[in-house]
Amino acid sequence: MPICTCTISKSALATDTKTAPAREMASIHSSVNHVPSTYLNVVFTSYRQGSVYTDNCGYHVIPTA
Repeated sequence: MPICTCTISKSALATDTKTAPAREMASIHSSVNHVPSTYLNVVFTSYRQGSVYTDNCGYHVIPTA
């Protein structure tokens, strides 16, 4: 089964708030691929605030909530 990974900062979404986007991703996957929505697994991984960097003109910390 496919896995969709969503990477967010630790405080970005409460556990119960993750349900809606996970269901929507499963619904889209189901519609596009003509399979049951249960065929997609959605995994939320989190990182500490200040752990994401970009090389746009050097390295900068991307602000997180």
